[in-house]
Amino acid sequence: MRPARATSNSKSVSAPIGGLNANDALALMPPTDAVKLTNFFPSPTSVDLRKGHVRWATGLPANVESLMAYISSSQTKIFAASGTAFYDVTSQATVGAAVQTGLTNARWQHQNYGTTGGQFLYCVNGTDDPRLYNGTTWQSVNAVSAPISITGVTTSKFISVVEYRSRLFFIENNSFNVWYLPVNSLGGAAASLDLTPFYKIGGFLMAMATWSVDSAGSINEYIAFISSEGEIVVYLGTDPSVAGNFVIQAKFRIGKPLGRRCLEKIGSDVIVIGADGFFPLSKALLTDRAQLNDQISNKIVNLVTADAQNYAANFGWDIILYPSGNKVIINVPQVAGRTQYQYVMNTITGAWCKFTGWNSNCWVVVGNDLYFGGNAGTAPNTGYTARADYGYADDGGYVFGEVQTAFNYFDAPGRQKRMTLVRPVFMAAGIISAAINMDMDYADNFPTAAPSFTSTAGTAWNTAAWNTFPWGSAPAIQKQWQGVNGIGYAGALHMRIANNSSPVQWQSVDYVYETGGIL
Repeated sequence: MRPARATSNSKSVSAPIGGLNANDALALMPPTDAVKLTNFFPSPTSVDLRKGHVRWATGLPANVESLMAYISSSQTKIFAASGTAFYDVTSQATVGAAVQTGLTNARWQHQNYGTTGGQFLYCVNGTDDPRLYNGTTWQSVNAVSAPISITGVTTSKFISVVEYRSRLFFIENNSFNVWYLPVNSLGGAAASLDLTPFYKIGGFLMAMATWSVDSAGSINEYIAFISSEGEIVVYLGTDPSVAGNFVIQAKFRIGKPLGRRCLEKIGSDVIVIGADGFFPLSKALLTDRAQLNDQISNKIVNLVTADAQNYAANFGWDIILYPSGNKVIINVPQVAGRTQYQYVMNTITGAWCKFTGWNSNCWVVVGNDLYFGGNAGTAPNTGYTARADYGYADDGGYVFGEVQTAFNYFDAPGRQKRMTLVRPVFMAAGIISAAINMDMDYADNFPTAAPSFTSTAGTAWNTAAWNTFPWGSAPAIQKQWQGVNGIGYAGALHMRIANNSSPVQWQSVDYVYETGGIL
């Protein structure tokens, strides 16, 4: 029997707008998903190389481990905790003198809280007296402080703070004790709730969050207390001191939460980052840990569980909603205080990707802007804050993207192919030179060539002297065939690109290949 003659074929495939997929078998993955998707953000219509970052506030003495925003009707402030002090990092500049000193650590939780007296920022860390900012001045809060004091408790034990039903609630460090203040109060006599009897597998309270649920025609606001072992107790009520007024509504369990900053309110729901995924509380309440499809992280659950096993004890786990960027960002501390990366979800489509190059300990969103707290590194480097998702360069350097698409049988699963040409299609204001491999039959071969980007962007009209600067070029389709060499049954594009000057959108990829016989 004569072997089948090779025939040339072509196929066009969308860029992987379905995002990163670490859950499906490689042989069954949809063609619009990706095995790797690093520094590429999947939008509904294209896959975009992520934006960059610029250093914002510099000259801090150590790693920035907390960022806290104060927002009132008349002003906005950003404060960073670095080393043993707080600094004002609102402006893009070298920081001035510390606004608070003599602190034990830089790992603080905070809450903005408004009363008839104005807007305030409460900060707690479980070791130092809480710090309270009124828009002008800071004060420590304890039993004898002025003008605000809290009696009945050692306030330095407060490790977490949240507002619920016009009251401030505090978690006592390494315990199941919760303390609360009178309505609309910054201080006064604190009362306690001992939740120990409701947690059956021990540990301590890790975090708490308020949570709104639409039920039977009404909207109820709950407060949920999450233990270090993943047990959650949910209360409804307005006054814990009145019998029958503050009542348990639910008790359930998820994977162990990852760090004090393990949750974020998104819409009316709360997302918790835990050892077995990222769960909305509304789904966790109605299911159990075995039903992983109810996680928002279902497609990347295998990556998440591996990271939890390896890095759960590291400081730097964080989750933040970034509405203007259509992103939920989960910070993963691979090497505490040195190397971090992020899982990023598109809030419109639910597609995931991974960001590297933003080595961050903490995050804050102020208005439409996203900031992170960076690492000091080794001398003479200093700590800094950065504005992220801004510009197209990483601190002046390149943003590098890497993708390995889903493996594709090219409509002939039982026949070998010889891949000959590949053409990614980009929309960009520049010339993209991508480094490309064709990975065959589930191989993973990193493209070793150096990708490059030549910008054609110039100066916008009416912003520079005539005939001294080139005019800017509008983004245009960039598509260049590249020769590849791969033989096998299933193939995946493995590509790296670089950029430091303008937006890059990846639309699709075209393949040319020869189809051979079964053997």
